Amino acid sequence: MEGELQVLLLAAGQGSRFGGDKLLAPMADGRPVLQHTCERLQQAGLTPLCLVRAQDYPLQALLERLGIEWRAVTADGRAQPMSVSLQEGVKASADADGWMIVLGDMPFVAVETYRRLQQSYWQQRQSRGEDAPLIVRPFFQPGETPAAMQPGHPVIFSRQFMWSLRQLTGDEGGRSVIHAYPQALYRLAVTDAGVLRDVDQPADLQGGEQR
Repeated sequence: MEGELQVLLLAAGQGSRFGGDKLLAPMADGRPVLQHTCERLQQAGLTPLCLVRAQDYPLQALLERLGIEWRAVTADGRAQPMSVSLQEGVKASADADGWMIVLGDMPFVAVETYRRLQQSYWQQRQSRGEDAPLIVRPFFQPGETPAAMQPGHPVIFSRQFMWSLRQLTGDEGGRSVIHAYPQALYRLAVTDAGVLRDVDQPADLQGGEQR
């Protein structure tokens, strides 16, 4: 609906470096990677639209069990670059005020971080004006030194970037858009290292169960 912040949960990749479907791989507590990501979003009061491969039936079954809306990005079962999922998600929610781009293989982002990102987005929309382009990104800051801040995920783009997001190619995600509009970027300092952690190999499945 118009005026809402739409969460786009990207889950159409292959995870070739993992050696299998990493989104269904069990973490330390036995629950799959994607389930952790979905449940943290839900606990933060966010409703994601998950973009998946057309023939990824096990993943689709998990999403239905969790009550998560999903959308197939292509008619075949091949893994798709991130840009294809972004384009499909933005097109499917064209009336949204903005999009929070969440990566399915980042199950360690804290619930409070999701809440703070959403709050910061609306605060900045109000202070900058609804016609001003806005990008909100978490930056991990382990100490008191701003220079040590590291950019993380997820990232929120206001609706002013609709066409830029729909013209992306490959697996770069929204990186090129962020670099092209530095004046639109709001840096949200967080102490949550989960904004930097993804699941790339089996060893990454351990730890980070706190919410």
